[in-house]
Amino acid sequence: MYHDRDGKVAGGAKSFVQGYAKSCAARKAPDAWRSRRELVGATLKVNPVPGYGAIEEGEHIFFERRGDGPEQLVGRARFIQLWAYDGRNWRLARVFSIAHQPAGPAK
Repeated sequence: MYHDRDGKVAGGAKSFVQGYAKSCAARKAPDAWRSRRELVGATLKVNPVPGYGAIEEGEHIFFERRGDGPEQLVGRARFIQLWAYDGRNWRLARVFSIAHQPAGPAK
């Protein structure tokens, strides 16, 4: 996973899952920041990559809240995901999270 603010976030499934598990554990504290992302449905596009799989792209918006406090819209970003298909299973091969910006109208 590659992120336009954090750089290379994970170099494989194992490191990605470990990082995600650590983040989830930290969010168990009563006053922890919690985040949620939501797909902007009209932006989702999936294009085939012959002989390999597909490219999925779109935009999502981010919400945050502290503890049980109110949720607030805080940002938006684009994503591009490369999927590999081996004839039976789909595997996420690469993820790019880009164009992060504060909440506001789409640009």
